[in-house]
Amino acid sequence: MMNAVSNTWQTAAIRLCLALAAAACVLAAPAKPRKKKVSYLREQAQAAYVKKHAPKHKTPVRKKNAYRGVKRRRTLPMPISLPQMTRVEGGTFLMGCMHGVCGADENPWHPVAVSSFYIGKYEVTQREWNAVMGKKKNPSAFKNDACPVENVSWDDVQKFIERLNKRTGKRYRLPTEAEWEYAARGGSRSRSYIYSGSNHVDRVAWYARKRAHPVGRKLPNELGIHDMSGNVWEWCADRYGAYQSAVQYNPKGAQEGGDRVIRGGSWVYSDRFCRISNRFHAAPDSAYINLGFRLAHPIR
Repeated sequence: MMNAVSNTWQTAAIRLCLALAAAACVLAAPAKPRKKKVSYLREQAQAAYVKKHAPKHKTPVRKKNAYRGVKRRRTLPMPISLPQMTRVEGGTFLMGCMHGVCGADENPWHPVAVSSFYIGKYEVTQREWNAVMGKKKNPSAFKNDACPVENVSWDDVQKFIERLNKRTGKRYRLPTEAEWEYAARGGSRSRSYIYSGSNHVDRVAWYARKRAHPVGRKLPNELGIHDMSGNVWEWCADRYGAYQSAVQYNPKGAQEGGDRVIRGGSWVYSDRFCRISNRFHAAPDSAYINLGFRLAHPIR
């Protein structure tokens, strides 16, 4: 019996030693590092930073040309609405100043014969200019589609006419000085007014104002043409020069000289410059905020 008790104690002692040895091993083992707790927002911020600053190694992909074999077209230009024109029947008139205060270059008054032609019912507007030249090339100081285009030189007008004729197949041009005055006087229906359409300037002209005005707001002349007195000066085709007293047939102006004729007066000046017979001139490369134009066209 003593042997049995002795064996039991020995077994218990061995088990205790093994348990103590195992515990000592566990305590001696290196502790695992604790995982730091990172908030959700911080993780999102770190991920966004890494995504933004991580080096990008994208393999270039060669895209297939979807338009291969297809003819590309340019953007269509703005549609052109042809300017309204008034037919002026040919005839004979006295050109120059015949009464009132006359300028030195308005005499001598002399007989002139002109053939039939068309002339613009209105001055060329900014809408018409933009349709041909492009809105970004509108030089006008007072932007308004219904106002006459201004701040254009004689040279600028020639470029406009060239493009307009190319797109329309027409033969637009500037009126000659004789055609301009004949139309301003009312042609064969003339009533010999001082201004184009009236002896009362306020009825037919914008003058002594602060800016240009939309076309066609004043009364027309005998032919139904608006704003030939006031609003903006208008370029003519002719070179500026002195009048001749002899009878002339479809005169084209001076043969020599640099400046071109401008007619009609403008919103800047007094009513004296709005007289039909008043003349002025400017260099062909000059442009002013009160200077525009209207078109003419041959009958055939």
